[in-house]
Formats: sequence, structure tokens, C-alpha cells
Amino acid sequence: MKYYAQAIEFNNLGLETSTCGTGGVFILDGRNNLSNMVIDAKNWFNKSTKHINKRWIGFIIHRGSRFDDKNYIEYTYRVPNFLDHMPSDETIEFYKKLCGVN
Repeated sequence: MKYYAQAIEFNNLGLETSTCGTGGVFILDGRNNLSNMVIDAKNWFNKSTKHINKRWIGFIIHRGSRFDDKNYIEYTYRVPNFLDHMPSDETIEFYKKLCGVN
């Protein structure tokens, strides 16, 4: 079984979404237990938010045979102040009008 952590962020509509690209995914060592995988994922997340993307609000540890087969969520982590990263109401309204979403 393969385990990986995938970063999450708010999109422009204020919804939580998984990040795209290789920088938003961290492959975990499936031989470790879940608590050690969480420690590894938090270390990756903290380094990545410092250097790659400060908009990330947390990560989800998935278990699946492939990236497109992520049926099992093993663990979810969000930074304590994750709501501070949410887009402003004006930004959300702008993108709702732009996308035609009510």
C-alpha cells in the first residue's frame, strides 16, 4: 500500500482544494506507522510552506495504490490559523461572478 501527503489550500472561491503539481505531494514511507508518517509529513509541510507556497493550509495523508485511487484518508492536518489564509469576501464574490457561480 502506498501512502502520500497532499497539501491543501483555499481556491479563489474560498473552498478547500488539493494542490496541483509535484511540489504539493510528498511520498511517505509505508513501512512506518501512521504517527511517524505524520511527523515526516509535518516536517515536509513546514519546510515547503517556508520556501515553496505560503498559501497552503494543511495536508491530507492518503492511502491508495495510485494517486488517482485515493479512497482512504488516513490523517488530516490544518495549521491552527488556517482561516487567515482564506480569500477575502470581495475576492470570493469577484471569482463567483467571473465563473458564473451563485
